[in-house]
Order: sequence, then C-alpha cells, then structure tokens
Amino acid sequence: MNDSNSRMTISARIQQVIGELHAARLNLANSDYAEAYKNLTCADRETKLIKRRFRELFRSPKP
Repeated sequence: MNDSNSRMTISARIQQVIGELHAARLNLANSDYAEAYKNLTCADRETKLIKRRFRELFRSPKP
C-alpha cells in the first residue's frame, strides 16, 4: 500500500474513532450504557488498526 493510501486510511479511521467516542459520550449522558460500551469497543478496535497502519508505514522502505 502506498503512503497516500495509507494516510487516507489512517485519517478515515481516526475520524471513525472520534465519532465513536462522541457517540459513547452521548450514550453515557443518556444512561444508555450498553450502547456506549459498543461504541467504546468499536473505537478500541479502530485504534488498534490505526496503530498497525502506523507500524506498517514506519517499517516500509522509503523511495
């Protein structure tokens, strides 16, 4: 995967995490703990994927 695609993917995943965290905050405010947990679980999964993408970028050979 080239660098521009990786950066776009990382950017999209970061936006997804921000959205999930915002939704979790709203669900907590409304005492919907089950839905907030789902949001936090999704955000955690996306964060792990972001970390993996960063590792791939740093390990890839530079042109």
